[in-house]
Amino acid sequence: MLTTTTDSITWTVQGAGGIGNNADIFHYMWQPLRGDGTARARVTGATTIGQYEAADAGVMLRASSDPDAPYYFAYFVPTFQGSIVFVDYRDGQGHTTQRLVDLRPRGVPVYLGVKRAGNSFTAYTSDDGATWAPLNGSRVTLAVMGHTVEAGLAAASFQIGWLTTATFDHVSVGNNAFAPVPDTCPHGWTCQDIGAGWPGTQALTTAADSITWTVQGAGGIANNADTFHYVWQPLRGDGTARARVTGLTTNGEYESAQAGVMLRASSDPGAPYYFAYFVPTFQGGIVFVDYRDGQGHTTQRLVDLRPRNAPVYLGVARSGTTFTAYTSDDGTTWAPLNGSGVNLMAMGHGVEAGLAVASNMTGFLSTATFDHVSVGS
Repeated sequence: MLTTTTDSITWTVQGAGGIGNNADIFHYMWQPLRGDGTARARVTGATTIGQYEAADAGVMLRASSDPDAPYYFAYFVPTFQGSIVFVDYRDGQGHTTQRLVDLRPRGVPVYLGVKRAGNSFTAYTSDDGATWAPLNGSRVTLAVMGHTVEAGLAAASFQIGWLTTATFDHVSVGNNAFAPVPDTCPHGWTCQDIGAGWPGTQALTTAADSITWTVQGAGGIANNADTFHYVWQPLRGDGTARARVTGLTTNGEYESAQAGVMLRASSDPGAPYYFAYFVPTFQGGIVFVDYRDGQGHTTQRLVDLRPRNAPVYLGVARSGTTFTAYTSDDGTTWAPLNGSGVNLMAMGHGVEAGLAVASNMTGFLSTATFDHVSVGS
């Protein structure tokens, strides 16, 4: 059903069943899309009737209307534990669904888009419906999709006897591309999302006597692989990265966001690293120093200083294979943090050095502010 007002069109779609495993049951509103193109919409709501969670509402590219056809699907799920954005695909007729992206929690409204370029399929999101950013980790090659696909809106309730009611606006299908988010990465720096999290951002604000860096990132930096937003420069040989963390906030009720300075072997999610960072918990801020000593190894902790509130100066230094964290009261004189020294043989001669921000949730962005930022030998 379509509801039209003076400035918008709302699409209301009801569907039962589920989209997953080897065959699907759902309601689909689609148009043919020939060759490269996109389907996009803003999901404004998705509800279920009764006690069931895990309804699906999103945008899909599908090989055919056969229940077990190959497809590519970016969608929103309103669960009891917090809403989620998923990206799934089926790579052959009757094959089992595979998952690429799991971003949680993420509320509505949410802009979702799917793009085809040849045999490459990618999911996108947007803050405003005008400029779009790809979801890291969402790209997949699907050679089984024909030249023409079905592109549109899909809704399912996760139960064949119940209907989900999903609402959408800003719906479009066509051969138009996604307008990219403007490049705000400072000259001489690399700005990127590591791992599969909500796309991060960065910006510089210049005043008469200072430069403030605002960096947003999702995910978390820990365990065997990381998801976060990273703003870095190459550092060859010995040197330091330093900054003052002036603030760090999260969206929603979640604590344990991370903001700090990092030396990292590469942009691989499982790469070795050394990281001094600030965490604003409900019980008071903490400064941690962590490291990963090999590709895909589990993160180890060296330092846990609490309570320690922002603003806080943090620095990381490399001398050969020895890595040490520092702090300062004024940004001029620096003292090593006791117990922070570690030998990391897995770090090559050249590392990535800079600012790292994560929210501890893949679907939410933390916003960190820094000043007095420097990287150098």
